[in-house]
Amino acid sequence: MASVRATKPVAIKLVDIEVLTFKKNHQTTTAKSLDFPQLKCYGQNCKHAPDVVQCVNVGIDDYGEVNWSCEADLPSWLSFGKVDISCEGFPKGSPNVLVGSCRFKYSLFGTNPAIGGYLIIALVVFIIGCKYPCCGAALVIACLLYTSPSPRDGLLWRMPSSA
Repeated sequence: MASVRATKPVAIKLVDIEVLTFKKNHQTTTAKSLDFPQLKCYGQNCKHAPDVVQCVNVGIDDYGEVNWSCEADLPSWLSFGKVDISCEGFPKGSPNVLVGSCRFKYSLFGTNPAIGGYLIIALVVFIIGCKYPCCGAALVIACLLYTSPSPRDGLLWRMPSSA
C-alpha cells in the first residue's frame, strides 16, 4: 500500500469536523513519514470487521473534547467495544488536525449468536437469618437477559485528549 502524503497540508480545527468516514484498506494522510490504516480492528471478532465506519460529531463535552457517534454495518450480535479515534495534529501542538489524518482503532464486542443475543447472569442474594452476616444463607438466582448491542444504539465515544 502506497503512502499518502499531503502535497500541500491542509489543517482544520477538530471541533469543526462534522463527519469522519473511515474505509477498510485506505491509509491516512500524513505530513510525516508514517501513515496508518484508517480502520484497525484488535482482538476477537475482527473477521466481521466493517468495510466503512462513519462517525458524526455530536458536540463537545465538559472537558472540551469532541464526542463522536459512530455507526457501521455489523452483524446484529456485534457492537464496538473499545474505540480510539486519533488524528495528526498540524502544526504540532495546535488544536488543528491534518485533513485525512484521522484513524479509527477498535475492538468488537459480541454476544454468542448461537443463543440469539441472550446472556445468562447469575445473581447471589444473601439472606440474613441471624444477627451475624456469616450465618446467613445464600440464594443463587439465574437471570436470562436479552442484550441488543448495536452501533445503532447511539453509543458515544470521546476523542482522547492525547490526539
